[in-house]
Amino acid sequence: MMLAGILQALRDLPEEVDPEVAARMGYLEWVMTLPEGCPEAAAAEVAEQRAAPLARNSRPVALFCGYLRQTRELSVPASAPTRRGGGGRRRH
Repeated sequence: MMLAGILQALRDLPEEVDPEVAARMGYLEWVMTLPEGCPEAAAAEVAEQRAAPLARNSRPVALFCGYLRQTRELSVPASAPTRRGGGGRRRH
Protein backbone atom coordinates (compact mmCIF):
# COMPACT_ATOMS: atom_id res chain seq x y z
CA MET A 1 0.00 0.00 0.00
CA MET A 2 1.18 3.52 -0.75
CA LEU A 3 0.71 4.69 2.85
CA ALA A 4 3.22 2.18 4.22
CA GLY A 5 5.88 3.43 1.80
CA ILE A 6 5.20 7.07 2.67
CA LEU A 7 5.41 6.38 6.39
CA GLN A 8 8.64 4.43 5.97
CA ALA A 9 10.18 7.25 3.93
CA LEU A 10 9.15 9.81 6.57
CA ARG A 11 10.59 7.68 9.39
CA ASP A 12 13.88 7.19 7.53
CA LEU A 13 14.20 10.85 6.54
CA PRO A 14 17.79 12.11 6.41
CA GLU A 15 18.52 14.92 8.88
CA GLU A 16 19.33 17.41 6.12
CA VAL A 17 15.77 17.20 4.73
CA ASP A 18 13.21 19.62 6.17
CA PRO A 19 10.55 17.53 7.99
CA GLU A 20 7.78 20.01 7.09
CA VAL A 21 8.56 19.77 3.38
CA ALA A 22 8.81 15.98 3.53
CA ALA A 23 5.48 15.69 5.38
CA ARG A 24 3.78 17.96 2.84
CA MET A 25 5.22 15.98 -0.07
CA GLY A 26 4.17 12.72 1.57
CA TYR A 27 0.67 14.07 2.06
CA LEU A 28 0.43 15.19 -1.57
CA GLU A 29 1.62 11.79 -2.75
CA TRP A 30 -0.92 10.09 -0.49
CA VAL A 31 -3.87 12.22 -1.61
CA MET A 32 -2.95 11.97 -5.31
CA THR A 33 -2.87 8.16 -5.14
CA LEU A 34 -6.32 7.78 -3.58
CA PRO A 35 -8.68 5.87 -5.86
CA GLU A 36 -11.10 8.02 -7.81
CA GLY A 37 -14.28 8.62 -5.86
CA CYS A 38 -12.68 7.68 -2.55
CA PRO A 39 -13.95 9.98 0.23
CA GLU A 40 -10.89 11.88 1.44
CA ALA A 41 -12.14 12.35 5.00
CA ALA A 42 -12.71 8.63 5.56
CA ALA A 43 -9.38 7.72 3.96
CA ALA A 44 -7.62 10.35 6.06
CA GLU A 45 -9.13 8.92 9.24
CA VAL A 46 -7.92 5.40 8.41
CA ALA A 47 -4.47 6.67 7.41
CA GLU A 48 -4.15 8.72 10.59
CA GLN A 49 -5.09 5.71 12.72
CA ARG A 50 -2.30 3.72 11.07
CA ALA A 51 0.24 6.55 11.31
CA ALA A 52 -0.54 7.81 14.83
CA PRO A 53 1.57 5.23 16.72
CA LEU A 54 4.60 6.18 14.58
CA ALA A 55 4.02 9.90 15.10
CA ARG A 56 5.17 9.74 18.73
CA ASN A 57 8.75 9.04 17.65
CA SER A 58 8.92 10.84 14.32
CA ARG A 59 8.34 14.55 13.74
CA PRO A 60 7.81 14.13 9.98
CA VAL A 61 5.13 11.49 10.61
CA ALA A 62 3.50 13.73 13.23
CA LEU A 63 3.38 16.58 10.70
CA PHE A 64 1.93 14.20 8.11
CA CYS A 65 -0.77 13.25 10.62
CA GLY A 66 -1.52 16.96 11.02
CA TYR A 67 -2.26 17.19 7.30
CA LEU A 68 -4.51 14.14 7.54
CA ARG A 69 -6.35 15.73 10.47
CA GLN A 70 -6.88 18.93 8.49
CA THR A 71 -8.31 16.88 5.63
CA ARG A 72 -10.83 15.29 7.98
CA GLU A 73 -11.79 18.63 9.52
CA LEU A 74 -12.12 20.47 6.22
CA SER A 75 -13.96 17.73 4.33
CA VAL A 76 -17.51 18.64 5.14
CA PRO A 77 -20.20 17.30 2.86
CA ALA A 78 -21.68 19.91 0.57
CA SER A 79 -25.19 20.87 1.55
CA ALA A 80 -27.97 20.57 -0.95
CA PRO A 81 -28.88 23.85 -2.62
CA THR A 82 -31.98 25.46 -1.18
CA ARG A 83 -34.25 28.06 -2.66
CA ARG A 84 -34.49 31.23 -0.67
CA GLY A 85 -37.61 32.66 -2.16
CA GLY A 86 -36.94 34.96 -5.05
CA GLY A 87 -39.76 35.48 -7.55
CA GLY A 88 -41.97 32.75 -6.12
CA ARG A 89 -41.98 34.31 -2.69
CA ARG A 90 -42.76 37.78 -4.04
CA ARG A 91 -45.77 36.55 -6.02
CA HIS A 92 -47.60 35.17 -2.98
